[in-house]
Amino acid sequence: MERITKKEFNALEVVNGIKRCPPNTDYSLIFDFGKRCSFGEGCSISQHKIKGFKIRSISGLGEYKRTLYVWDTEDGFYFQAGCRFSGKEEFYAACIDKYGEDCTYIKASEFLISDWD
Repeated sequence: MERITKKEFNALEVVNGIKRCPPNTDYSLIFDFGKRCSFGEGCSISQHKIKGFKIRSISGLGEYKRTLYVWDTEDGFYFQAGCRFSGKEEFYAACIDKYGEDCTYIKASEFLISDWD
């Protein structure tokens, strides 16, 4: 599987306002996907195959106004905020450890996965 760089990602074709991400590609080097990305069949993020060809995000979280991304993969939901990329249980545990149970990141992640198509 080919790993794509940020420069290569930025050069991808945009059709009707949606960036077309090629299939069977590793996007683990990309930390900012921008708006309205569509992933082809077989794409992965850090070796976790993406289901449904989409990601969701919410911005402006926490002290550093981070963007939280969520992917639905064959291994379950994966989250990225800042430099942390992990599965749901590990992500929640790290958030609770750092910010407590009533955490903005957990509330945002629950919102993002609450009505996944």
